[in-house]
This record gives sequence, C-alpha cells and structure tokens, in this order.
Amino acid sequence: MIPTGAGEVIALKPTGIENIVPWGFAADSRRVVFLANEPGHQARFFLFDPASAKLQPLSPEGTRVGAVTPDGKFLIVRSNKPLPDLVPVDAASPTREIKGMQPGERPILVTDDGKVALIVNPSGLTATVYRLHIDTGERQLVRTLEMHDPTGGFGITRVAATPDGQSFAFNTLRDLSELYLLQGLN
Repeated sequence: MIPTGAGEVIALKPTGIENIVPWGFAADSRRVVFLANEPGHQARFFLFDPASAKLQPLSPEGTRVGAVTPDGKFLIVRSNKPLPDLVPVDAASPTREIKGMQPGERPILVTDDGKVALIVNPSGLTATVYRLHIDTGERQLVRTLEMHDPTGGFGITRVAATPDGQSFAFNTLRDLSELYLLQGLN
C-alpha cells in the first residue's frame, strides 16, 4: 500500500493464498479485500489485515465476481447462485441475497445502511442506472447514461457514482479509424 501523503509503503504479504488480486479497502482504509485462492481450492474473497497478518474468508469458494462498496462496508458477490449476495466486510450483520438484480447488471454502490444499491445495466451505447431496494427487489430508474459521441463507439464500460448517488462518471470504448481508397494501382 502506497500512501498518498506522508507515510511509509506497506508490503502486503498474505500467506496461504495465491493468485492474489486486490479488490478494495474495508471501511477503516487499512484492511484490504482480495480475490484469491488457497492452493488446491477455488477462488473466493478474503479480508486481509496487514498489521496483524490476519486473513479472513468473506465469500464461499467459487466466487469470482464482486464489488467492494465505496464506503468499504459491503462486498457484493456473484457465485453459482442465481442472485448475488451482499456480504458485510466486518461481519456485523448476516449475508443477504440481493433481490431483483438481473444478469449483466453490476453494482455501483450500496447505501451506508445496506438497504439500497445503485446498479447499472450497460447495454451497448447506453447504461441504465437503477436504485434497487435489496430486501424487496423494488427498483427505480435513476438515469440513463449515453455516449456523448457514439461515432466508433462500442459502449459504456464502467460507471462510478459519488457517495450520495447524485452524480456519475463513466468511461466508453471507441475505435476510430480511417479508410483509404486507392485507384489506378497496377
């Protein structure tokens, strides 16, 4: 971990796991969420505390897709179940199934109380953002994001939201090229 201001670089050296991919930080900004696997096992999410070297599993084996909420309190994971789960990073509350989330949708953030998620459904040149009530599956349209200039566009690839869920940033994938016509060549 490299501090953005004064401080020392901290090398993260978890033991007993391999194929480590850092995924985000816990709410205290000190512990790190990893996607990794124990030798001979499938991937899962772990919480690692660099100060104590404590490694704690957060999700079942076979979990490969997830998102740490911006506040670091929750991890949204997709495993082999039809619906994703909302996993508390600090285990203060039980894991809950996220009702109403559909295939292809991705979480952007979860409110501090863990009751509402902002999710995005990217669909080519647009991405639709919904407010989803986790326990009921009730959804409400928040905004449809569109590529400003669709020329050469492949689509919207990633969406982020401010913590209050009022503003969005997204990136797009475009490929522009030029076509030349040559005539009279022998």
